[in-house]
Amino acid sequence: MIFDSKPFIEAAKTLVAMDETERALHLLFNLPAYYRDNTPNEVRDLRAKILAKVTLPVDLLGDDRELPKSDEFSIGSLDGTMRGAHLKHIVSQYNDEGKIPFIVDMGPGDYVFPIGMHLQKLNFKYYPVTLNLKSKTEAMLRMPDKYNDKPMKCDIFVAYEIIEHLHHVDEIRQCFDRYAQLGFPDFCLLSTPKYTFGEGTQHWESEGIHHLRAYTPREFQFEAIRMFPEYNWSYADNPVMVLIGSKKS
Repeated sequence: MIFDSKPFIEAAKTLVAMDETERALHLLFNLPAYYRDNTPNEVRDLRAKILAKVTLPVDLLGDDRELPKSDEFSIGSLDGTMRGAHLKHIVSQYNDEGKIPFIVDMGPGDYVFPIGMHLQKLNFKYYPVTLNLKSKTEAMLRMPDKYNDKPMKCDIFVAYEIIEHLHHVDEIRQCFDRYAQLGFPDFCLLSTPKYTFGEGTQHWESEGIHHLRAYTPREFQFEAIRMFPEYNWSYADNPVMVLIGSKKS
């Protein structure tokens, strides 16, 4: 039987463009048996090209896209996104009760939500878990009274827009456990795009590959329940889905 690699290649390229990088690689590494041992050069080349474009942790050290944006952008993102609004609501509840919550933020990106809350005079303490020290330094200068680098009880654990980037999603639970040692957080907040975000990554060969997979609402909720069975979960439907975990009593 003559093997035609073209359907595999075209399907893999489509999957990558729709942010399904893991599935694309799985397809290219699972050819019919003979061709797993004798891989066509065009398949081998595409696998290498995809892997070369996937973001590595070292790439995040100096990624200027994570630098904090303007005050107006930060406030707009806080109030204009589902995930920002839910975080703000929870922090406001603490403040209404005369409490100052401690937030641990895994993968804070450009810090729009803490900066936005700081500008709106909400009270909280904050610790980011990040690789980008330049972005962290600039963000902490924007809200110096919020940053806390000493161990204290974590009240709100946030992992927004990170699960789709991780090769091992259980790193979220690992990070959670590290900062939950002094007390179990009351809330756990997660988010990820619903299905393929926007138009996906149509120009991945020039832009690079940042998402390893896309999630359905069911898949996202399953992962949250699996990683964090100690929480009751509420789902907020949105182009960027949000899961709000409340600690079980």
